[in-house]
Amino acid sequence: MHWCANLVCQAEGAGSAVLLRAIEPLKGVGVMRARRRTEGLELLCAGPGRLCQALGITRPGLDGRMMEASPVVVLARDGVSRRAVSTKSVAAREHSRG
Repeated sequence: MHWCANLVCQAEGAGSAVLLRAIEPLKGVGVMRARRRTEGLELLCAGPGRLCQALGITRPGLDGRMMEASPVVVLARDGVSRRAVSTKSVAAREHSRG
């Protein structure tokens, strides 16, 4: 089973979540490699499941938690575009239609 992480940006009931799809690991790489049991850096945090495994994000640990009460910290990096990309949500059942 793979987990994914969303940051919800508005009150309950509003469709406002942001799916964390990947990160560029800059610190804690050794811990991330141990959690993922891999040495490769390119795919270490590429994709929602890999990202959660590398960061140790699990449903029991963080599901429904407010960011203020979470051990996870999201920071913007200087010099990186702050442009957000918005896409429509694709339900799993759409993928199974072939």
